[in-house]
Amino acid sequence: MKATGKMIIIGLFIVISFYTMAAAVTTGAIEGLISNKQTGELIPKAKITLVFSKSASVQHIFYSDDKGHFYKGGMTPGAYKIT
Repeated sequence: MKATGKMIIIGLFIVISFYTMAAAVTTGAIEGLISNKQTGELIPKAKITLVFSKSASVQHIFYSDDKGHFYKGGMTPGAYKIT
């Protein structure tokens, strides 16, 4: 193999390595059940809003499922206010 071919392969390896390291970002998740505080009954289709404590512009809005369960992944790690 010529030197140029070896350099291209080495260059691709370095680019792929950096891309892989950049993609390995730490994320968080939240999971739980929404229930009535007085009766304990699960609440289906409840609207859930999470606001990141360091920036109010970072919000996640989603809904519980038919059984009151919710899950949200891919979140920036940190403290959130949940409503």
